[in-house]
Amino acid sequence: METAIAYIRVSDSRQVIDGNSLATQERQVREYAQSRGYLLDRVFVEPGESAKTENRPVLQELLQFCVEQRGQVQTLIVPKIDRLARNAYDYTGLKLRLAKSDVRLESVGERLENNPVGRFTESILASVAQFDNEIRAERCRGGMVQAVMEGRWVWPAPLGFRNIRFNSKATIEPDPATAPAVVELFCRLAGGSQPREAREWLLQQGVKLGRSQFFRLIRNPAYIGTIEAFGQTNIAVPPFVPLVSRAVFRQAQAAIQPRLFPKTIRRDNPDFPLRGTLRCECGAFLTAGWAHGRSKRYAHYRCKSCHGVNLRREIVHAAFCDELRALEPNPEHLDRLCERILAHCRQDERSLERRRQRVVRQIESLSKLQKGIATKNALGVIPDDLAKEQIKEIEDELAELDLKQANLARPKDDLDEAILFAKGFLGNLADWWSAAGVVNQKRLQRFVFPNGLTVGRDGASRTAEKERLAGLSELLHARQSHVVGYSKLCAKPF
Repeated sequence: METAIAYIRVSDSRQVIDGNSLATQERQVREYAQSRGYLLDRVFVEPGESAKTENRPVLQELLQFCVEQRGQVQTLIVPKIDRLARNAYDYTGLKLRLAKSDVRLESVGERLENNPVGRFTESILASVAQFDNEIRAERCRGGMVQAVMEGRWVWPAPLGFRNIRFNSKATIEPDPATAPAVVELFCRLAGGSQPREAREWLLQQGVKLGRSQFFRLIRNPAYIGTIEAFGQTNIAVPPFVPLVSRAVFRQAQAAIQPRLFPKTIRRDNPDFPLRGTLRCECGAFLTAGWAHGRSKRYAHYRCKSCHGVNLRREIVHAAFCDELRALEPNPEHLDRLCERILAHCRQDERSLERRRQRVVRQIESLSKLQKGIATKNALGVIPDDLAKEQIKEIEDELAELDLKQANLARPKDDLDEAILFAKGFLGNLADWWSAAGVVNQKRLQRFVFPNGLTVGRDGASRTAEKERLAGLSELLHARQSHVVGYSKLCAKPF
């Protein structure tokens, strides 16, 4: 009596729960084995796995079993060829692997014979299974494309939404349990929270996300009601509604972008903040590093080109602070400067408000136009395809205007507090520089000495006095570009 094994499979998890398909297949293979007089040793059951590839755990277990039981198992029974594989190439490969273990394949639903006609028929059946699978996939993709064009979401719902069926069609809607947390997350990022802080807050709300999951969530345009799939961008329709505005979404994107000047920040060394500012008399920028003595290390600035230019850090930093003190304006000049900064800020506020009002009027006008197109489309005046195209163009314009409005609607600064800070800052440049971090130190250095500061071999400045004071002199004589630059520098605390 020949020993046989059987393989049955369903691809849908719902079929596993119902149990009908698996039970039917098992009954078929058992009846077939009994009718042929085979001893059915084992039935391998593959629940909820597709036959698109051979990478299925139970199938791999079956193949290993055939290798280990070589000579003891003669036949593999399947209900139909498509239960074993739906790809002609995979089917041929599986047949070869079974043949190496001396196992013959038999199908309950098809007659497989080991002759030219039988092998030809078998190859056709395998190709038909592949053709059927590809047709199903094409139909499924076509249905998904159509659903996306209709503004429906046909995949597992992202966090903050839940899958539903609306008018018997699959889509998503905001999840009352998680949507508030997602909205608050975007608002926190848009308000200036760091990504790490936002993730910790989300964890406190009971939502645990890995780092990559967190960033994918923030970048997902579904939260503004946009579906990007199949090379298209479509606008969602209710009940799939956006959770956040485009302005908040864009601001959250900016919060997770890399910091400005990432290479410069990585290159900056807080031990040597003047690297990139100090120049040798030969014109080259000084580099810096530590020298190792017998008992301790010594910090130096040095020139790679000139021999003997090796300056102790303490001497150079003290000389640089003296340079900053020489630039500190006297109280009379400082009052004059602050008055001009105040006047510029007032003028800037008025200009921003005028620009913001223009943007608000544009948004109102486009919104009315959008509603008018939707109304005419509902009345049948404008066809669906034309209305959809026009609404999409308006949506794009509104997104740009929302972002522009968000950038223009900055909070009003407390100018009195800003002026007080400016006086304290400009009147104590050296002290501010000494207490600031390396990034802010370099900002100040680039502003005061945009072309660098030349030093001699003794560490003292060699920059001409007239050149050194040119920036402040022009500033005090009401050159607007300098007033703007200095006011922006003072507006960012160190």
